[in-house]
Amino acid sequence: MTKRNLRGQFVKGTNGWLGKHHTDETKEKLRKARKGSKSPQVSKALKGRMPWNKGLKGVQTAWNKGKKYPQVAGKKNPNWKGGITPKIVSLRSSVEYHLWREAI
Repeated sequence: MTKRNLRGQFVKGTNGWLGKHHTDETKEKLRKARKGSKSPQVSKALKGRMPWNKGLKGVQTAWNKGKKYPQVAGKKNPNWKGGITPKIVSLRSSVEYHLWREAI
């Protein structure tokens, strides 16, 4: 059964075969079509492996995950240049700088 919205339009991502069954005739056709085809080597290599998320259910994220570190923010950071950003912005937006860049 396909799902439709309030306007009666088909909703993407729904299963059209939900609640339906293949006939025995169709099942036989599908079986014959697949008969003789071997499974790819990739799936054979991965058989018996544990999935990456096995046992991760309920694992909590660390307290510092995604947090900013105030101990290395601003002036405390070793790469601090003395807060020169406003000077650079005013320099780069000045007319003299643009004329000098065009002259080079």
